[in-house]
Amino acid sequence: MTREKVTDSQPGVFGLDLLTDENSLDPTSLRLAENVRCGEAGGATKRRGSQRLTAAVVAANPVLNGYSWVQPSAVTELVVINGTLYKATFGIPTTFSSVVGALAAAVVPAFASFRDGSVNVCYIADGGPLNKFDGTTLTINLASTPNVKLLAVYNERLFGATGDDETIYWSGLGNGDGLGVGGSGGGSASVRTFGRQKVTGLLTLGDSLLVLHQRGISRFTGISKDDIAIAAGTRGYSVDVGTTAPRSLVAVDHAAMVATERGVYWLESAVEPQLVSAKIATVFRSLASSDLANICAAHNRPFYEVLFFVPGVGLFAYNYLSKQWYGPWADGYLSPAVKAMWETQDSTGVPAALAGDASGWVRQCDRSGTAKDNLAPDSTGGTTYTMKAKFHRMFCGDPATCKSHRWGYVTANIFGSSTFLVRWQSRSGANSHTLPASTGIIAWDDPGTEWDEVGSTWDEGSGTGMRPFRVPMDGWGESVDVTIEDAGITEVQLSRFDLEAFNMGRRG
Repeated sequence: MTREKVTDSQPGVFGLDLLTDENSLDPTSLRLAENVRCGEAGGATKRRGSQRLTAAVVAANPVLNGYSWVQPSAVTELVVINGTLYKATFGIPTTFSSVVGALAAAVVPAFASFRDGSVNVCYIADGGPLNKFDGTTLTINLASTPNVKLLAVYNERLFGATGDDETIYWSGLGNGDGLGVGGSGGGSASVRTFGRQKVTGLLTLGDSLLVLHQRGISRFTGISKDDIAIAAGTRGYSVDVGTTAPRSLVAVDHAAMVATERGVYWLESAVEPQLVSAKIATVFRSLASSDLANICAAHNRPFYEVLFFVPGVGLFAYNYLSKQWYGPWADGYLSPAVKAMWETQDSTGVPAALAGDASGWVRQCDRSGTAKDNLAPDSTGGTTYTMKAKFHRMFCGDPATCKSHRWGYVTANIFGSSTFLVRWQSRSGANSHTLPASTGIIAWDDPGTEWDEVGSTWDEGSGTGMRPFRVPMDGWGESVDVTIEDAGITEVQLSRFDLEAFNMGRRG
């Protein structure tokens, strides 16, 4: 008697889910999305690599923070390493040069572009009095300004906070040099919306200035640029959500995102904060407080993503169009470990994300055209990494019935890769099959070629193009776990996976 043929499928790929029980995972979710990017249309791609901007380290110490100072004439990259400010014009390759003047060596600085009353400068907060850089000269400890670690620009004023108490400071109109200086139009006030909680972050969002605390968010809305009645004008935005990770604050269109002890929240002026990281909640539950405080993020504008680097784990990407997570992007993001991230524009004006690391390198993240990390500026060297995409657990119907697994059908573009691997695990054991780059067991119905008709679309060829591959499987069990892996240097693409098995009946 012929055994009943049963099937299961992963009809698409719509993000990572680490929270749902593995036996109940949605058939379009991934249990593992390591070094994977999930597209808005439901496919998955091996994430792009990263490339260093310089042939040698900027300086042999960790990059504390970085900033892209966008001016009408050029885009200047600024990084602080061990208290020294370095500058460069964006490019691959480029050269960073040190700027005369010493900032605090152990403090993670904050940056803000604003006017000093006459020209546009970059203000730098390093825990002491305010500093500024005009493109040539670094002016240390501006007279009479307070000690600040946080900066933001709102309603034509510069705002700052110490990060250690509940006080915020503001400058006069169009003159950041007067931060907190009463004689220059500046001032200060305590924000005690939720009691005496220190200010941990500042961010301009729409028509408001968000003032973040460890637990709670206040919102100051000036009626006009002259309205600076902080005590009277500040209201509670959230009594529960707060942060200790100021560098995870990222503005996104009309909204913002921030990492907290419970995960990542989406912030909009008119609605309550929305938790968007429930499906990767386990990542944040295991973090030490020091790792949480060091989460940094950047807007990856071309892909509608915000990239969050989680120390010791890797980089997770959130696509705010499709509302899906994927990652971690590990390997080169962990060695050397990322210490700072920021958004910039490349030499053609296209948005890009940069990262500074523990060894003193600055690199462009998500660099097109390669699947290697830490490439040199001349595109030599670098290290490879492996893409791993684990599908939902496949039962082929009745979860209590044993099946014999016969064929897998993967639709993918392997770009000639010789390392594209289908791996499976069932109750009887594990096995794997590597897809050939151009010929072999590939088509739905022909074990020798990619299609029946020689010269047709699905014929033997270069191994590029989205096409079906048939995978000879084995093993038995009530379910099977299937993982796609690729260790090559091309940006392979994955569309779907279908499984064909035969029902063996219930087992005791």
